[in-house]
Amino acid sequence: MKRAHRSSHDATMIASASRVRRRLCVPALMVVALVLAATLMPGCDENGAGGASPEATTSDLTGFWVLAGEQTIAPEAMIRVAATGDGYLVEPQSWQGTHWSTATRDGDALTMEATGPNGDTYVVRLEPSGEMAKLTIGPAEGDGQPLFTADLARPAGDYADLAAQFEGTLAEANETAVKEGIHALQIAVQSWIVDHNDKAPPVDEVRPGGEFETSIDQWPTNPYTGDPMEPGEVPGDYTYERLDSGQGYRLTGHLEGGDFTVP
Repeated sequence: MKRAHRSSHDATMIASASRVRRRLCVPALMVVALVLAATLMPGCDENGAGGASPEATTSDLTGFWVLAGEQTIAPEAMIRVAATGDGYLVEPQSWQGTHWSTATRDGDALTMEATGPNGDTYVVRLEPSGEMAKLTIGPAEGDGQPLFTADLARPAGDYADLAAQFEGTLAEANETAVKEGIHALQIAVQSWIVDHNDKAPPVDEVRPGGEFETSIDQWPTNPYTGDPMEPGEVPGDYTYERLDSGQGYRLTGHLEGGDFTVP
């Protein structure tokens, strides 16, 4: 590849990087608020039986939840609460780079920790309120005022349809996050090439930590696990190959239903 052409390509890549970085570097609170304010819709019972959603009770928060009233952000987005062996799994349709801990009981409420893409942490509380529920986000440390609150509702709906909608939206969000992560890594590889005599980085460099990580503003997150993306073949991780003695490279992001490869 001629240098002039590479410069033009790099300029395009850097412009693309700016867009990716703007998405990846949204303040963590805003990400958490958008996820929580845009994550929710009608419900199912804990065992996933078909039919109409169960009514909310003061002792059971499992099922699907949605913002009460008129929805102005992602109107069909849901959040799912399910009992697990060691607590409760609170799972938004769109992770948006936010990792959720396993929720635990605090009386009738559920509490958990949410970690944003910048590493900031927040305490999340979901508690029953009559036939509805209340969602509160507060600072992880101290007794400061809530940072975000929302009323949630569970209108009736067919479980099978709601579950299909939830899974489909979640799969699309995870796939988009993996592709954005691969593009961010691609930008970092291109930056490395420019700074290292037109040679692609060694395979061992393209991982979290070390000099290569300084080429990227923020290391991308595996949306399926909430952990940093790393070399591997599980969904949300990637495979990096150095081709032709460093004259080229290939990055492959692994999805649940296939692979995504650049360039």
